[in-house]
Amino acid sequence: YLLHADASFAAVSSQTVLNLDFGTVNLGDLTPLLNFSIFNLSGERVGLDLDSFSGFGDTLALGTNLGLFAGLAANGENGFQAFLDTSVAGNFNATYLLNLSDADIGASSSRYRYDNYLTLNLTGNVIRQPSAASVAVPVPGILPLLGIGLLGLRRRKVQ
Repeated sequence: YLLHADASFAAVSSQTVLNLDFGTVNLGDLTPLLNFSIFNLSGERVGLDLDSFSGFGDTLALGTNLGLFAGLAANGENGFQAFLDTSVAGNFNATYLLNLSDADIGASSSRYRYDNYLTLNLTGNVIRQPSAASVAVPVPGILPLLGIGLLGLRRRKVQ
């Protein structure tokens, strides 16, 4: 008898939610990537299947190379990457729900399907870099200039 598969985003303990934040990047920068993994925790367990996943929110800007897999062994790991598209400015949020189950071995009625999904939350902000023309150049105040000019005139009269 084997235990059911135990999906996690962490290698040694159950972590069913993973939040990845790309922070703030500039428009047109190289596409940033963040690595993450799905684990089948250790023990006398059956393999783990990623049966399906679905994304919600800004999935065009925040994506992943997730792929279905079957039979991930106990203490096994599958690595993936998340990415942020920097071709459009904005503040982006996306959620991916991963539907996992025991490996497809034995009678289908004995396979465990997770009541809860693994949840991957992605966030990132793409901003426009200010152009050189739009950067404010400090301009001296008019009163100090007027004062310097008056001092110059006064000095000229004194001489």
